[in-house]
Amino acid sequence: MRRSVRAKGSIHRGIRISEISILTFRLFHTEFHMSIRYLVPLMVLSLLIPAVPVASLPPTITYTPPPWYIIASIMKSLPASEDATLNSFTPSDNFGSEPELGVARRKISTNVVTYTINWYSVVNFDVYSLIPPGSEVQAATLTLTVKQPPNTGVDVQVYPLTKSFSESTVTWSSHANSYGPLITTKHISFDAHDGTKVNFDVTAYVKGKVGTGSAIHGFLLKVPSSTDDGVSFYSREGAPYDSWKPTLVITYKGPYIDVVASQTSLNLKQGEKAYVQLAIGGTFLGDAELSHKWVGPTPSGITLTYSKTSDKVPFASTLEIDVSDSTAPGEYKLEVKAKNKEGNYNIYDKVNITIQVTSAQEPDFSLSVSPQSVTVTQGQVAEYSVAVTPVAGFSGTVQFTASGIPPGSTYQFVSSGSTIYLRITTSASTPSGDYTITVTAEGGGKTHTATVSLTVTPASTSSSTATATTTTTTTTTTQGFFIRVDPSAVTLSRGGVAYLTVRVQGISRFSSPVTLSASGLPQGVTISSNVNNAPPDFTANITLVATNSAPIGTHQFTLMASGGGITRTSTVTLTVTRTQNQTQSQTQQAQTGTQTGTGTGTAQRFDFSISVTPTTLVLNPSSTGSVAVTVRRVRGSGTVMLSASGLPSDVRVTFNPPALQEGTSSLVIQAGQTTGTFTVVVTGTSGGLKRSATFQLQIRAEESRCIIATAAFGSELAPEVSYLRGFRDATVMATYSGSRFLTVFNAFYYSWSPGVAAVIRGSPVLASITRAAITPLIYALKAGSTLYSFLPSGDLSMIVMGSLVSLILGSVYLWPLSLLSLKFRRLSDLKYLKVASVIAAGSAILLGVGAVAMIDPLAMVSASTLVLSCLSIPPLTLSRLMASRATSSLSH
Repeated sequence: MRRSVRAKGSIHRGIRISEISILTFRLFHTEFHMSIRYLVPLMVLSLLIPAVPVASLPPTITYTPPPWYIIASIMKSLPASEDATLNSFTPSDNFGSEPELGVARRKISTNVVTYTINWYSVVNFDVYSLIPPGSEVQAATLTLTVKQPPNTGVDVQVYPLTKSFSESTVTWSSHANSYGPLITTKHISFDAHDGTKVNFDVTAYVKGKVGTGSAIHGFLLKVPSSTDDGVSFYSREGAPYDSWKPTLVITYKGPYIDVVASQTSLNLKQGEKAYVQLAIGGTFLGDAELSHKWVGPTPSGITLTYSKTSDKVPFASTLEIDVSDSTAPGEYKLEVKAKNKEGNYNIYDKVNITIQVTSAQEPDFSLSVSPQSVTVTQGQVAEYSVAVTPVAGFSGTVQFTASGIPPGSTYQFVSSGSTIYLRITTSASTPSGDYTITVTAEGGGKTHTATVSLTVTPASTSSSTATATTTTTTTTTTQGFFIRVDPSAVTLSRGGVAYLTVRVQGISRFSSPVTLSASGLPQGVTISSNVNNAPPDFTANITLVATNSAPIGTHQFTLMASGGGITRTSTVTLTVTRTQNQTQSQTQQAQTGTQTGTGTGTAQRFDFSISVTPTTLVLNPSSTGSVAVTVRRVRGSGTVMLSASGLPSDVRVTFNPPALQEGTSSLVIQAGQTTGTFTVVVTGTSGGLKRSATFQLQIRAEESRCIIATAAFGSELAPEVSYLRGFRDATVMATYSGSRFLTVFNAFYYSWSPGVAAVIRGSPVLASITRAAITPLIYALKAGSTLYSFLPSGDLSMIVMGSLVSLILGSVYLWPLSLLSLKFRRLSDLKYLKVASVIAAGSAILLGVGAVAMIDPLAMVSASTLVLSCLSIPPLTLSRLMASRATSSLSH
């Protein structure tokens, strides 16, 4: 060891070659074992990644079926709708009416030349006539019956047709090359005989098509190009029995339709209209149409109008309910049904809406007092009859007062049966003369008055004593007060405030202080008043405050007013709802207790604002993206239904959730093939109130394929390419943070990938190398998808998954960089690893903030920095470990 150290210090002093060789060998030996020790586990890990189960890609649109919805498996057998044979020898001839379907390849030799004739067969089934689009296919089997067996045995291959055909016109020239990748192969041996059934498993293909509602054009059957044999099957025209005809047997679970209404109970007056938002969703992928019927009495004069009566599921429609002036008051039940529009299947859902029609005239009452004039002598009693007549179903309590009573007199209202009397008792001291008496009736928020006249004439002395006695008795029995509470029902959200007013009015100069109190309040709700323990007349403003733990539901409490030995009560209905933000003015009023008015806070008309982030979304054809729709409550409370317009017809959208009171909904957009720039209007509707916001949707025709992967695997239909594209469009693009990262990545990737892809396509060797290089990437993404499937969907889960995938990719692809530490020792310094780790943690936090606040620049920069820093951590870690081991070896 001492010699090695001395040799290292003597390199520039001409040490012997043997000492240099020994030192070089020991350093190489140390670094080699370091590499093996740490690189082998990483390589083993990368080989184990394929064992991680692949998480299925999350669907673009997710609906949860109602708990009562049970889907059973169904099996249906579909006969062929069209079939024909294609012959390469006569490529322009049609063989659609032949009794057999030929699948063969024959070499024909003559004295002059040898040539090959191919026979293909095409067969189609009207799948969607019986199988609803969106069904979950569990098994699909194509069954053919042998007519002419092969000579030695033959492999029959099944391919999907990529365009439709007509049995009477299809030819070799039109369809021989119109098929996609191989679905399945079945070997038919020479010992097959007439009537032998051959089953081809086409489950994966049919499942993918039916599950997405894509068109099925049929199947093409052929033999491999190395074959010199063939087989024929019975066609649908030539089969002697129905069971020998070409058949497609499908086992599936059917889809469902779900319809949700923003309101299921409406109170409308004659002449009013209301709007109900209908959200039609489910797993069914075809067109659904809306219809309705009345359950029970059918009202006359109610007009129902839909903004959209049918569309491809999912979609939204606004139902306008217009009540005419002639509609009879009463309760009516409307059943709205959403059902599949086409196909021989019955898929539907219903929702019931109750409409309570009331009179256009508000509940009120009329007041009349008779007779109009009464004359009494001092000390006598004047009596008037008071009549209250209800109007438009008025049923409230009416309180009476009188003013203009002559001095020295008292009054009282006396009920006798159904009649109310106003009795004015004069005294000997009541001045004679003419008086105008005003009778006031208050109830249900309404006030009416009526006036009558009273004439008091002088009386003799003898009668005054009697009158005085009467007056004293009346006065002691008529004094008191009454209270009026407005409103009688309030809604209070957790953490919010609500207001009442209590009016206390004295009777017959009642002057004792009146104290207000309450009983029966739910726990967590407190009450206060700005006026209390005061003599009538006064109006008290009552404030109700709920904590965040107040019990949700409808409660009743009693407001009590006590004074002078008299107690008056009024019952108030209180509804406590979930937490909502209160306006600043409501908070200030709750703190100062200086509010005026009645029921401000919960009685306000609901209003809201709506915004969309980002304001521009760029998609490629057939890809998926999302924007955030934020609803903010301005005042009041209500539910906002969301819809979008201005989109191309082949674009599908869904809101998650489709309705909310306040917060953010994710608008997921699945682009079709239509390209261009579109102004999308996002509308929020609550009752008759609408608010909207716009954003720009750009669907670009630029090449958005996985260009290098397509060049390496030879086709966009390759499973590896399909997985990469699906992971990008359905998983990463479905979140805000993922879409912001792809904005940066695509700008970088598409700047150089087309040229590289062109080189790869021209070199089979480079294509093989590229396939091998891409394979670990796919396994890393599968590992990330597995983790993602166990996490709640959202930006936080995407950040966790992206970090994990980046760490795996750094371990698999960048570990050779750790060998640079042999030459550049500074790379193994611990500070570089610490810096990378701090940058990764900080980037993750900033990305979370950017996703929550919808700040595009912050999200794009932090997402890119997070990926790059995570990629660098594995090689830096390995460099550090290798350097530490090398130092340890040299020290010994």
